[in-house]
Amino acid sequence: MNEVVLGVAFDRIGRHHDPESLVLDVPERANRCDELAEQIHRHARRYLGSREVEVLVQFDPDTNTGEGMILVGGFRNAGSFTITPEPAEVTS
Repeated sequence: MNEVVLGVAFDRIGRHHDPESLVLDVPERANRCDELAEQIHRHARRYLGSREVEVLVQFDPDTNTGEGMILVGGFRNAGSFTITPEPAEVTS
């Protein structure tokens, strides 16, 4: 199965206004939202004290772009992010 490399840039996570971006290798298939949400959730937990963290993802598989938000406590906004394709590495 082929993989797609995606970059995730965060505007903030909780009170952290400059969190580290992510580069993810995800399987190439029609619906990647669950897998993306799981990996972003794992990353965001490092920055948040709340145990109730939810990640919402909207993703367009045709363009490999998307956006989403992080919620804590069921409804409080703890940040947002954008998903963009990363350029393929050139090997010689």
